[in-house]
Amino acid sequence: MQTQLYGNGLRNSVGRRRKTVLTFKKAHGLNYLAENPALPLKATKEDENIPEPLAADVVAALLEVLPEYARYMVCILVDTGLRMSELHRIRWQDVDTAGRRLNIYKSKSKQFRVVPMPPRLAALFDSLRTGHQWLQSQSGPSRKAIIWPDDSSPSAVVIPPIDIKKSLISAAKKIGADHIHPHQFRHTYATRLMDQGVPMEHIMALGGWKSSAMAKRYARVNPVHLQQHADRLEELPGHKPVEP
Repeated sequence: MQTQLYGNGLRNSVGRRRKTVLTFKKAHGLNYLAENPALPLKATKEDENIPEPLAADVVAALLEVLPEYARYMVCILVDTGLRMSELHRIRWQDVDTAGRRLNIYKSKSKQFRVVPMPPRLAALFDSLRTGHQWLQSQSGPSRKAIIWPDDSSPSAVVIPPIDIKKSLISAAKKIGADHIHPHQFRHTYATRLMDQGVPMEHIMALGGWKSSAMAKRYARVNPVHLQQHADRLEELPGHKPVEP
Protein backbone atom coordinates (compact mmCIF):
# COMPACT_ATOMS: atom_id res chain seq x y z
CA MET A 1 0.00 0.00 0.00
CA GLN A 2 2.86 2.39 0.84
CA THR A 3 4.40 1.78 -2.55
CA GLN A 4 1.10 2.48 -4.28
CA LEU A 5 0.58 5.71 -2.35
CA TYR A 6 4.13 6.81 -3.06
CA GLY A 7 3.69 6.08 -6.74
CA ASN A 8 0.48 8.10 -6.95
CA GLY A 9 2.08 10.94 -5.02
CA LEU A 10 5.03 11.00 -7.40
CA ARG A 11 2.77 11.12 -10.46
CA ASN A 12 0.68 13.92 -8.91
CA SER A 13 3.82 15.87 -8.03
CA VAL A 14 5.15 15.56 -11.58
CA GLY A 15 1.75 16.62 -12.94
CA ARG A 16 1.66 19.75 -10.78
CA ARG A 17 5.20 20.64 -11.82
CA ARG A 18 4.35 20.33 -15.50
CA LYS A 19 1.24 22.44 -15.01
CA THR A 20 3.29 25.15 -13.31
CA VAL A 21 5.86 25.12 -16.14
CA LEU A 22 3.10 25.50 -18.73
CA THR A 23 1.56 28.38 -16.75
CA PHE A 24 4.87 30.26 -16.69
CA LYS A 25 5.36 29.61 -20.41
CA LYS A 26 1.91 30.98 -21.24
CA ALA A 27 2.37 34.03 -19.00
CA HIS A 28 5.69 34.80 -20.67
CA GLY A 29 4.12 34.41 -24.10
CA LEU A 30 1.42 36.95 -23.17
CA ASN A 31 4.10 39.40 -21.93
CA TYR A 32 2.89 39.16 -18.32
CA LEU A 33 6.43 38.14 -17.37
CA ALA A 34 9.65 39.61 -18.71
CA GLU A 35 11.36 36.22 -18.44
CA ASN A 36 10.19 32.66 -18.10
CA PRO A 37 11.48 31.46 -14.69
CA ALA A 38 10.80 27.82 -15.61
CA LEU A 39 13.04 27.89 -18.67
CA PRO A 40 16.12 26.39 -16.93
CA LEU A 41 14.08 23.49 -15.58
CA LYS A 42 14.42 20.11 -17.25
CA ALA A 43 11.46 17.87 -17.88
CA THR A 44 11.04 15.04 -15.39
CA LYS A 45 10.23 11.66 -16.84
CA GLU A 46 7.92 9.32 -14.95
CA ASP A 47 9.04 5.75 -14.49
CA GLU A 48 8.03 3.66 -17.50
CA ASN A 49 5.56 0.91 -16.71
CA ILE A 50 7.32 -2.19 -18.06
CA PRO A 51 4.84 -5.02 -18.71
CA GLU A 52 5.48 -8.46 -17.26
CA PRO A 53 6.68 -11.18 -19.66
CA LEU A 54 4.36 -14.12 -20.24
CA ALA A 55 5.35 -17.59 -19.06
CA ALA A 56 5.57 -20.37 -21.63
CA ASP A 57 2.46 -22.13 -20.30
CA VAL A 58 0.45 -18.91 -20.55
CA VAL A 59 1.55 -18.37 -24.17
CA ALA A 60 0.68 -21.97 -25.02
CA ALA A 61 -2.78 -21.67 -23.43
CA LEU A 62 -3.36 -18.31 -25.12
CA LEU A 63 -2.59 -19.70 -28.57
CA GLU A 64 -5.21 -22.41 -28.04
CA VAL A 65 -8.12 -19.98 -27.55
CA LEU A 66 -7.30 -16.99 -29.77
CA PRO A 67 -9.02 -16.49 -33.15
CA GLU A 68 -6.79 -17.76 -35.95
CA TYR A 69 -5.74 -14.32 -37.23
CA ALA A 70 -4.87 -13.15 -33.70
CA ARG A 71 -2.99 -16.40 -33.05
CA TYR A 72 -0.85 -15.86 -36.13
CA MET A 73 -0.05 -12.31 -35.02
CA VAL A 74 0.93 -13.43 -31.53
CA CYS A 75 3.15 -16.18 -32.99
CA ILE A 76 4.98 -13.55 -35.01
CA LEU A 77 5.30 -11.15 -32.08
CA VAL A 78 6.72 -13.69 -29.61
CA ASP A 79 9.30 -14.89 -32.15
CA THR A 80 10.44 -11.43 -33.32
CA GLY A 81 9.76 -8.94 -30.52
CA LEU A 82 8.27 -6.54 -33.07
CA ARG A 83 6.28 -3.50 -32.07
CA MET A 84 2.70 -3.57 -33.38
CA SER A 85 3.48 -0.63 -35.68
CA GLU A 86 6.43 -2.57 -37.13
CA LEU A 87 4.31 -5.67 -37.65
CA HIS A 88 1.80 -3.73 -39.71
CA ARG A 89 4.53 -2.18 -41.89
CA ILE A 90 5.90 -5.51 -43.13
CA ARG A 91 5.43 -5.92 -46.88
CA TRP A 92 5.89 -9.14 -48.78
CA GLN A 93 9.09 -7.75 -50.29
CA ASP A 94 10.48 -7.56 -46.73
CA VAL A 95 9.92 -11.26 -46.07
CA ASP A 96 12.74 -13.68 -46.97
CA THR A 97 11.55 -17.10 -45.85
CA ALA A 98 14.38 -18.91 -47.68
CA GLY A 99 16.99 -16.93 -45.73
CA ARG A 100 14.67 -16.71 -42.71
CA ARG A 101 14.98 -12.94 -42.38
CA LEU A 102 12.60 -9.99 -42.03
CA ASN A 103 13.57 -6.46 -43.04
CA ILE A 104 11.94 -4.14 -40.53
CA TYR A 105 11.83 -0.54 -41.73
CA LYS A 106 11.46 2.54 -39.60
CA SER A 107 8.40 4.68 -40.21
CA LYS A 108 8.85 6.94 -43.28
CA SER A 109 12.52 5.99 -43.49
CA LYS A 110 14.80 3.83 -45.64
CA GLN A 111 16.62 2.64 -42.54
CA PHE A 112 15.87 -0.91 -41.47
CA ARG A 113 17.12 -3.73 -39.27
CA VAL A 114 17.21 -7.40 -40.12
CA VAL A 115 15.32 -9.72 -37.78
CA PRO A 116 16.22 -13.42 -38.11
CA MET A 117 13.35 -15.93 -37.99
CA PRO A 118 13.33 -19.40 -36.44
CA PRO A 119 12.24 -22.10 -38.95
CA ARG A 120 8.67 -22.28 -37.61
CA LEU A 121 8.12 -18.59 -38.23
CA ALA A 122 9.39 -18.80 -41.80
CA ALA A 123 6.90 -21.66 -42.27
CA LEU A 124 4.11 -19.46 -40.92
CA PHE A 125 4.88 -16.67 -43.37
CA ASP A 126 4.98 -19.18 -46.22
CA SER A 127 1.52 -20.41 -45.20
CA LEU A 128 0.25 -16.82 -45.47
CA ARG A 129 1.49 -16.33 -49.04
CA THR A 130 -1.85 -17.42 -50.54
CA GLY A 131 -3.72 -14.73 -48.63
CA HIS A 132 -6.30 -15.20 -45.89
CA GLN A 133 -9.76 -13.93 -44.99
CA TRP A 134 -11.77 -14.17 -41.78
CA LEU A 135 -14.91 -12.66 -40.28
CA GLN A 136 -14.33 -10.70 -37.10
CA SER A 137 -15.59 -12.51 -34.02
CA GLN A 138 -18.02 -9.82 -32.91
CA SER A 139 -21.57 -9.81 -34.27
CA GLY A 140 -23.76 -6.96 -35.54
CA PRO A 141 -23.69 -4.52 -38.47
CA SER A 142 -20.10 -3.46 -37.72
CA ARG A 143 -18.81 -6.98 -38.35
CA LYS A 144 -16.34 -6.83 -41.22
CA ALA A 145 -14.11 -9.26 -43.05
CA ILE A 146 -10.42 -9.35 -42.15
CA ILE A 147 -8.41 -9.64 -45.35
CA TRP A 148 -4.69 -10.37 -45.56
CA PRO A 149 -3.39 -10.08 -49.15
CA ASP A 150 -1.40 -12.76 -50.93
CA ASP A 151 2.19 -12.24 -52.06
CA SER A 152 1.36 -11.52 -55.73
CA SER A 153 2.18 -7.86 -55.09
CA PRO A 154 5.58 -7.43 -53.37
CA SER A 155 4.49 -4.04 -51.97
CA ALA A 156 1.36 -5.45 -50.32
CA VAL A 157 1.28 -5.21 -46.52
CA VAL A 158 1.30 -8.75 -45.13
CA ILE A 159 -0.87 -7.96 -42.10
CA PRO A 160 -2.91 -4.75 -42.47
CA PRO A 161 -3.58 -2.82 -39.21
CA ILE A 162 -6.02 -4.54 -36.88
CA ASP A 163 -6.54 -4.17 -33.13
CA ILE A 164 -6.38 -7.47 -31.26
CA LYS A 165 -6.68 -6.00 -27.74
CA LYS A 166 -10.28 -7.22 -27.31
CA SER A 167 -9.32 -10.68 -28.53
CA LEU A 168 -6.48 -10.78 -26.00
CA ILE A 169 -8.74 -9.63 -23.15
CA SER A 170 -11.32 -12.28 -24.02
CA ALA A 171 -8.68 -15.00 -24.36
CA ALA A 172 -7.02 -14.01 -21.06
CA LYS A 173 -10.37 -14.43 -19.27
CA LYS A 174 -10.84 -17.87 -20.82
CA ILE A 175 -7.49 -19.14 -19.56
CA GLY A 176 -7.69 -17.38 -16.20
CA ALA A 177 -4.80 -15.02 -16.87
CA ASP A 178 -4.38 -11.38 -15.96
CA HIS A 179 -4.89 -8.64 -18.53
CA ILE A 180 -2.68 -9.27 -21.57
CA HIS A 181 -1.50 -6.40 -23.78
CA PRO A 182 0.20 -6.70 -27.21
CA HIS A 183 3.37 -5.01 -25.96
CA GLN A 184 3.90 -7.86 -23.48
CA PHE A 185 4.96 -10.10 -26.35
CA ARG A 186 7.90 -7.81 -27.05
CA HIS A 187 8.99 -8.07 -23.42
CA THR A 188 8.34 -11.84 -23.51
CA TYR A 189 10.60 -12.14 -26.57
CA ALA A 190 13.49 -10.41 -24.78
CA THR A 191 13.00 -12.46 -21.64
CA ARG A 192 12.91 -15.73 -23.60
CA LEU A 193 16.20 -14.87 -25.28
CA MET A 194 17.77 -13.89 -21.97
CA ASP A 195 16.60 -17.14 -20.38
CA GLN A 196 18.25 -19.01 -23.27
CA GLY A 197 21.57 -17.35 -22.41
CA VAL A 198 21.66 -14.89 -25.31
CA PRO A 199 24.10 -11.99 -24.62
CA MET A 200 22.37 -8.71 -23.78
CA GLU A 201 23.97 -6.83 -26.70
CA HIS A 202 22.55 -9.44 -29.08
CA ILE A 203 19.11 -9.15 -27.50
CA MET A 204 19.23 -5.40 -28.02
CA ALA A 205 20.22 -5.84 -31.66
CA LEU A 206 17.54 -8.48 -32.31
CA GLY A 207 14.76 -6.35 -30.79
CA GLY A 208 15.96 -2.99 -32.05
CA TRP A 209 16.46 -1.51 -28.58
CA LYS A 210 18.91 1.11 -29.85
CA SER A 211 20.51 4.21 -28.41
CA SER A 212 23.37 6.37 -29.64
CA ALA A 213 25.57 4.96 -26.87
CA MET A 214 24.96 1.38 -27.99
CA ALA A 215 25.17 1.85 -31.78
CA LYS A 216 28.83 0.72 -32.05
CA ARG A 217 28.14 -2.41 -30.03
CA TYR A 218 25.32 -3.36 -32.41
CA ALA A 219 27.61 -2.94 -35.41
CA ARG A 220 29.98 -5.62 -34.09
CA VAL A 221 27.30 -8.27 -33.61
CA ASN A 222 27.85 -11.31 -35.85
CA PRO A 223 24.71 -11.96 -37.99
CA VAL A 224 25.42 -15.70 -37.83
CA HIS A 225 25.19 -15.57 -34.05
CA LEU A 226 21.90 -13.67 -34.27
CA GLN A 227 20.40 -16.39 -36.47
CA GLN A 228 21.54 -19.08 -34.03
CA HIS A 229 19.95 -17.21 -31.15
CA ALA A 230 16.67 -16.74 -33.03
CA ASP A 231 16.61 -20.50 -33.75
CA ARG A 232 16.55 -21.20 -30.02
CA LEU A 233 12.92 -20.00 -29.95
CA GLU A 234 11.94 -23.08 -31.99
CA GLU A 235 11.66 -25.17 -28.81
CA LEU A 236 9.12 -22.83 -27.15
CA PRO A 237 5.35 -22.57 -27.83
CA GLY A 238 4.50 -20.91 -31.13
CA HIS A 239 3.33 -21.69 -34.66
CA LYS A 240 3.09 -25.38 -35.51
CA PRO A 241 3.81 -25.99 -39.22
CA VAL A 242 1.40 -28.38 -40.92
CA GLU A 243 3.11 -31.59 -41.96
CA PRO A 244 2.93 -32.14 -45.79
